[in-house]
Amino acid sequence: MRKPGSNAANTLRALRSAAIELIAGHGYEAMNLPMLANRAGVTPALLYRYFDNKQQLLFSIVEEVTKKLTNGLMAITEQIADPQEQMRAFIAFYLGYQASNRQESFVLWTETRSLTAQNFRAISHLQRIYTDKVREIVERGVEAGQFAVEDCKIATYSLLQMLVTVSRWYNPRGRIKPAALIEIYTNQIFRMLGSCVRSATKPCRGASKRSVPLPVYFKGDRQARSSKS
Repeated sequence: MRKPGSNAANTLRALRSAAIELIAGHGYEAMNLPMLANRAGVTPALLYRYFDNKQQLLFSIVEEVTKKLTNGLMAITEQIADPQEQMRAFIAFYLGYQASNRQESFVLWTETRSLTAQNFRAISHLQRIYTDKVREIVERGVEAGQFAVEDCKIATYSLLQMLVTVSRWYNPRGRIKPAALIEIYTNQIFRMLGSCVRSATKPCRGASKRSVPLPVYFKGDRQARSSKS
């Protein structure tokens, strides 16, 4: 067992890593804290110094992954001005992250629905910032004549749905390597966005400043969550 005097940051990383493995492998409902303590090699008493319950643990994991994705997207939009190149870089970043962090991406995709109503609202706020930033790229691409879509909200909704489910099935050790996956998805998304058209034939409907409704992936089961609040 890891001694209480061990480095706190290392212990926390070990706990989160073990929790991600257990949740990805067994599901949030089946995972419990004694199981986590055993997998991480710590005493149950030490575990409770970091997390009061497994809901707090899940929230910390989902929050951390969401912030990583949001920060990565923000960095792209700060470093690249052209919306078409922003979109290309975003797709590569998102898929590359999922290929390198399969289990935590899977936990984010499958277990956001397991958050309590209060925790879900906090994550929804972060994810809405992230979703709106992607929508802005689409809108700016339409304005520049690089994309041609009839509705920017639906286009944003659709491309995120294409990306967020990759962690459920993709194995980088399989037939399709990460570079090939990125190329395939980039081509598919750009065709969906009409990027081969250099001037938009129609104005972009839905290009308001209101937030884009979150995909089903982000929404989860509201009835199930409200019962936990």
